[in-house]
Formats: sequence, C-alpha cells, structure tokens
Amino acid sequence: MKHNERDLALWAVVEKIAVVKAARDSRAEHLKILAAITEACWWIASLDEELRDAHGTAYDSAREGDPQGRVIPGLRWARHRHSHDLVITPDGDVRPFLSDEPGTMLFISTPYRWRPISSMNLSGKSATANLHEQRRYRERMENQRVELALSDALGWLTRASAQPVGVDGSWPSADTL
Repeated sequence: MKHNERDLALWAVVEKIAVVKAARDSRAEHLKILAAITEACWWIASLDEELRDAHGTAYDSAREGDPQGRVIPGLRWARHRHSHDLVITPDGDVRPFLSDEPGTMLFISTPYRWRPISSMNLSGKSATANLHEQRRYRERMENQRVELALSDALGWLTRASAQPVGVDGSWPSADTL
C-alpha cells in the first residue's frame, strides 16, 4: 500500500466508526451497523497486514507493546470469522421501542458489543484457528462496546502509518510511537 492507500484505509475506518456512533435506533439500522462493523474490521486487518509485510517482526513487536495496538489481533480474528465462517461477531439489542415487557413503556437500544466467543458456535478449524488472535479478542473485545476496539485500532494504525521507517527498513521501538 502506498501512503494514499493507507489514508484511504484510515478514512474508511473513521467513516465506519461514525456510522456505529451515529446510530440512534439499532432496530431500524441493524444491518447497516453490522455491515459497517464488518467493513471496519476488514480495513483494519488489511492495513495491519500491509504494515506487517512492509516492516516484519519489528512492527509486530511495536504493535504488541502498545495498549491500542494490542486490540488489532482480536479484530483480525473477528475479520476471519466474518470472512470464513459468516459469523456475526458484534451484537446489538433490537427490541421494539414501544416495549411489551411488563412495567416498561419504552426501550432504549443499547450500544453494540462484541459477542462472547462461547456464543458463536464455532467448530472444527474455526474453534482452534489463530489462537493468539482469539485470545486478544477475548481479552480486549468480548462483551465490550464495539466502537472502543475500533477506535483503539484507529489510534494505533494512524500513529503506525505515520511513522518514518529507518533507512535500513527498521521500525521504531514501541515507546516512540
């Protein structure tokens, strides 16, 4: 990816986060929000792969040493589930606004959260694939608001994409990002 392609990826993630944050009624916008989350995961994984290809293990070390960067493997795991298993990793509450629950007149939709892995009914290869990424998903994302992980990833990728690389192709240490 050239720098303008990196900018496109970052812009796309910003746009998808905006869709998630702007949702006022998840019942009416449910599919639009799920598609935005899935697309954000795709752009994040794509840019992460490009940076890994360009900078190798030094990039991996810097990413793992950064609090925001550590969410990226979990998002990659979610992207793999979207791509290979057609599993929807986020979940939102889509109960009707006018509630039929006893004692409740109105229901306000809750923010979208990452589903627990145990609720995804994964089997075979998918249940054991990418264990490091799966662990990061569990540690950093499971049951958390979707936009938190997406925003952390955006923060890391924005800083990582802007880093000058040494003449020898070296990647800056984690503490300089």
